[in-house]
Parts: sequence; C-alpha cells; structure tokens
Amino acid sequence: MRILLLPLQITILFSGLAFSQSSEASFTFDPQKCHVPDPEGKAYVALRDTVFHISIDQLSILHDPVLRDGETLPLPPDPSEPLGCKGNPLSQQSLLFSRNFNGKLGDRPDWPKAWPLRKFQLFSSTPDHWGVQLDNRHDKMCEIRPKQTGLVPHMTACLYEKNPARPDRYDVEEAGSWLIDPEVYSAPFNQRLAIFCMFSISGGTDCEVGYKIFPTVNLRYEFSPKEFPLTEVINFDKHLRAELEQAVVKDYPWKKM
Repeated sequence: MRILLLPLQITILFSGLAFSQSSEASFTFDPQKCHVPDPEGKAYVALRDTVFHISIDQLSILHDPVLRDGETLPLPPDPSEPLGCKGNPLSQQSLLFSRNFNGKLGDRPDWPKAWPLRKFQLFSSTPDHWGVQLDNRHDKMCEIRPKQTGLVPHMTACLYEKNPARPDRYDVEEAGSWLIDPEVYSAPFNQRLAIFCMFSISGGTDCEVGYKIFPTVNLRYEFSPKEFPLTEVINFDKHLRAELEQAVVKDYPWKKM
C-alpha cells in the first residue's frame, strides 16, 4: 500500500468562472483492491488523456488537474474501481519523480551509477502548449553572443562571457545555451532540442531540458553538468524517452462522452 500527500484542487463553477481552492489530503493506493490486482503493484496515472502505468512510490508531489473554463477530463471506463486502478486512473496536473524512473540508467559501464537528475517532472498540457521552448531561447542568446562549435560533439553553444573579477561564479564552461544538431538528435514532433545552463548559487551551473514528449504531456528535467556531463545528454535522453514510451498505456479505452 502506498500513501501520498497531495493538494486537492476543489473547483467551484459560478457564472462561467472557475475558482480553485487547495487543501491537503492523503491518497492511498492498494493494488490488491483493484478488480484485477496489478502483478507489479503499479498504478495507472493520467495526464489528461495520456495514461502511465508506473510505481507511485517514485513520485513525491502530485496535484489535481488545472482545467480551462469548460474543459473536462476524460471519463474512466470503470469509476467503481479505486483511484489508480486500471479502470479508474488517477488524473493529475503534473508528476514529479523523486528518483530514477526505472531504477537503472542502462547497460553502459561508463554511465553514472546513480540517478543523475536533480529534478524530473511531467506536465499535463494541451496539444498547442509547447512548454518552455528552450530552442527559441537559444536563438535569442545567439543574437547577442557568438556561436561556438566543437566544445561538445554535435552541439552549438552561445555562452555567457567569463568575468575575471568573479572566477568563483562566472568562470564556468557551460553557462549559456546549447543546441543539439537536429540532424543528429531532436525532440519529438520535429522540434529542436536545446539545453539551457544558468549560474548556480552554490557555484558552477544548473542545466535544464524541456520539450513536449506526447501530445498532452510536456517534460522537464534539471541536472548539474559536474555530475552529469553534457556529452551524455543525447544518450541519456534517448534512454529516458524509451522508458516513458514503455510506461504509456497505448490506446487507453477512455469512455466516450
């Protein structure tokens, strides 16, 4: 049995306007209470109409969906089942993973043995919302900073200038924007994949990656290049994307309205 604390978004409709109020409650999932107990003890969690079959003990924060006026959630095929069961997925706005998505990084011996990400989150999204769009930020960075190639294979960089007066903070190699060559690797839906690295308060840089991975799901993760070098991002992102693809329930049978 798994218990999570999550804020409940209580939606009140009045004159066509939606208001939300947050409170805390506990969500308890016991796979043995499902009509057909899941052999792996996993739960079914939905971001809009995208359903993931995952272990919820990998999650640290959940909250109910935020809907636009007039928007409704898909209808589960069997609402008589407890939330999280196959017939009644737990619908959420976002999923924040507290540790490795599947407990391993792959078979390559040179990869980090521990989960390299500081933060990994999936967001419920409409098909027309693309999230942070770091590739556009890269273009703006390159308007005022020279493009550099050869620093990391298959990437173009537009970086902040180093400041000799602050070597403790600004003498870092990664600070700025990095764009992966689309001919080598790209984000889903033919989008360019960019990495944006900013100065960290504790020194060095913190980097982020974000893009739309499924029509109604956006992805974002953060890492330190000291712990996880930029040279590994392409291979790691391929691995992460493959794991997410495997976790998605294809053609989930939502009830037709």
